[in-house]
Amino acid sequence: MIFRISLYFFALVFSLFFVFSFLSCNLNSIPDQPSQEDDIFPVAGLVNPFFGSVTGNVLPGASVPFGMVKVSPDILPPQPTNGYRPGLPIAGFSHTHTSGTGGGPRYGNILVIPQTGPPDLKNYASVKNINERAFPGYYGVTLARKTGDVIAEVTSTSHTGFHKYTFYTWNKEENIKGNIFIDVAHTLSRLGLNDSRCIEAFVQIVSDTSMQGWGSFSGGWGGQNPYQVYFYAAFSEPFAEKGVWNDTLLDSANKSQIIFEENTPVKKRRIGAYASFNLKQNQTVGVRVGISYLSPEQAKENVAE
Repeated sequence: MIFRISLYFFALVFSLFFVFSFLSCNLNSIPDQPSQEDDIFPVAGLVNPFFGSVTGNVLPGASVPFGMVKVSPDILPPQPTNGYRPGLPIAGFSHTHTSGTGGGPRYGNILVIPQTGPPDLKNYASVKNINERAFPGYYGVTLARKTGDVIAEVTSTSHTGFHKYTFYTWNKEENIKGNIFIDVAHTLSRLGLNDSRCIEAFVQIVSDTSMQGWGSFSGGWGGQNPYQVYFYAAFSEPFAEKGVWNDTLLDSANKSQIIFEENTPVKKRRIGAYASFNLKQNQTVGVRVGISYLSPEQAKENVAE
């Protein structure tokens, strides 16, 4: 019995000696800084977010794991469930999406529309998409229009979308105009009034660098199930011009609220705010958009975080 206990004790001591010796050797061999091969970014660069975006409705835009905000490009209606198809004109970038599901469209709320040149709410989508690229947590594309191009780049945290827009034209003019519209009533839609739609919306210019609002929605994937989305947007540059808009008409008022009639066509259910900037060629404007299903105060807090 004593011999057996001694044997077990010897085996335990030997095992611990071997483990500590192994750890000591390996710890001494670890470099102070990770090598380039150990960096995670080259590995993440092998991921293709566009995989499955056509046949599987996978989202090509930016999000973090289990994040509420999913910033991704939306094409003009009629839209698929993820709001995206390659090669088609991009209307803008909204913050709520489903990914990899079937059924009719839903969400696609709080659409941000960047634009170079005179403000235009009739022909606001891109004519051509150039240099489209994406990797985990990032999406970028150049939106080409006759009046000028915008290099659009987006990323996100769990509750906030980050937008970086670089405005330029192909002529030699030094000063140009950049515009950013926010469509508060936007939602992905396909069929009409039985599909996802905005019921009521509100938007307000808060200061020369911020705006806020909310939209109430119903229908689409998952049944009617009404819900309300709040947003707060903070801009990196002060507004040269600002206002609200309804359908295609600009208004210099500071706030606007609309309850849509039930027979109002989905494509007419548009309300939002806009900001114009006096810029130099290739100047950048950043926007942080906080999203909340609780309150405008929570949306603003999400931006601050």
